[in-house]
Amino acid sequence: MSVAVGIALTLSYDLLRVFRRVVSHNSILIAMEDVCFWLIWTYVTLECIHVYGDGVLHWYMAVGILFGVVLFHYTISCALLKSVNNILYKVKKSAKKHKKLLKNSDNKGKM
Repeated sequence: MSVAVGIALTLSYDLLRVFRRVVSHNSILIAMEDVCFWLIWTYVTLECIHVYGDGVLHWYMAVGILFGVVLFHYTISCALLKSVNNILYKVKKSAKKHKKLLKNSDNKGKM
């Protein structure tokens, strides 16, 4: 279960990073999101420790969480973020092209 918590933590942070790429953020908003993220994951982690470790943090639980984070980060996370970046780049490029075409057709209609 600890490995699953580590994987879920990393996946959710990757989703937050994707959200930040889609919607522009200032540094204050990023800081607030990070604080909320870590408060939520602190609660989730402590709840898992309470349920599965009878409230005691065993060394293997901490190692399991760390292993899940590292495993996901160096396997799926890298490929996932690269794919999302490529998709976002293509969408942005396509949107610019369509915007330019609409602007040009708008200018031709005014003449």
